[in-house]
Amino acid sequence: MLFSSMMALTMFVVQVRPHFEGAGAGSGLDKLPWFGRFFLRNVEVFAAAQAGLAIFVIVSGRYFLKLRLWARTSLEAVSWLGLAYVVGFGIFFGITFIRTFASGEVQGGPPFVFIAIVVPIMLVVMVGVHAVPLGVIIWFLRGKTIRGAMNRGSEGA
Repeated sequence: MLFSSMMALTMFVVQVRPHFEGAGAGSGLDKLPWFGRFFLRNVEVFAAAQAGLAIFVIVSGRYFLKLRLWARTSLEAVSWLGLAYVVGFGIFFGITFIRTFASGEVQGGPPFVFIAIVVPIMLVVMVGVHAVPLGVIIWFLRGKTIRGAMNRGSEGA
């Protein structure tokens, strides 16, 4: 997470930002939804927040291994947030895909039938690949074994 935030920031600064520097009407930026423009204008803030969250997860993981109860709660909360993000992104991408192809603005490229089959399958697989591990993490963190170990660990601390 820490590495990906720094890589995303680097890629944005090197490759994406130059295309939007001084971008006004007709630049392509104005065709993005409001949240896309907001993200592109504040990518540094998002990268810093992701890096901060990564550091928090690393610290929580360290204290989780020391059986601190707050660390289990923190890791579970971050896992729930991640799960909400993954599902939310899947819904957003699905809606964007449907709106884009329903508008008829997409021309050229592979046949629509191919895209209409492959993209939804890709979306389901992508959401599943990210959501299933988070669900397993939440399941284990909420399990009796972990809760019991944390309660015993917090009594000894």
